[in-house]
Amino acid sequence: MTKSWNDLAELTAPAIDDTFENLLLIDANNVAYRWLQRVNYNNFASDYQRTIQSLTKSYEACRTIVCFDFGRSYYRMSMYDEYKQNRKKPKEEAEAKKYEEFFGVLNSLPETLNEETLKFRGVEADDLIAYAAKHIAKDYRHTWIVSSDRDLYQLVDNDISIFNMFSRREITKQTLEEDFEMTPDEYLLSRIIEGDKS
Repeated sequence: MTKSWNDLAELTAPAIDDTFENLLLIDANNVAYRWLQRVNYNNFASDYQRTIQSLTKSYEACRTIVCFDFGRSYYRMSMYDEYKQNRKKPKEEAEAKKYEEFFGVLNSLPETLNEETLKFRGVEADDLIAYAAKHIAKDYRHTWIVSSDRDLYQLVDNDISIFNMFSRREITKQTLEEDFEMTPDEYLLSRIIEGDKS
C-alpha cells in the first residue's frame, strides 16, 4: 500500500497485464457503500474483491488502482474550516454500531486486495483519481473511473470515461454533452457556481 505522496512516482510502473490496454481507477469508498444496506455489511471483503476483479475484466484493464478516502481532505479544510461539517453522523446506537462494523471492513480492504491501492491520510479518493487521470492516463488506451461522484465528471474526455455502479450508467464525453448540454469544463464551472450541499 502506498504510504506517502512521494510514492506516487511508482504510478509510472509498467502495466501488469499486456492482454488488455486500459486503466481502471476505482473510487473505493464509493463502491463499498453498495454493501452498507445489505445483510453482509460487516463481512463483504470477498464480495468486494470479486467486484473489483469483475470490473477489471469488463473494462479490459491491464492495470487497476483502488483509491481510498482517509479522513477529510486536509487542504480543503485549510481553505474552509467547516468542510463536510454538515454531514450527519448516526445517532441511534444500533445504527452507529452498524457503521462501525462496516468501516471496520472497509478500512481493512487495502491490506487484503490483490490490486494496487492508494490511501493517504487527509487525502480523498477523488483527488487520487484526478492525479492518476492527469498523470498516467496518457499511458493507456482508455481510462475508466468507477464512481458515482459527479465531481469527477470534469475529468471526462475522449480517453477518460466513468461508470456509475449505482445507476449502472456509463458517462462518456458524448453522453455528458447530450445529458447536460455542456462540456466537462463547463460542467466544472457549473459545480463551482452551484456548490456542493452534501
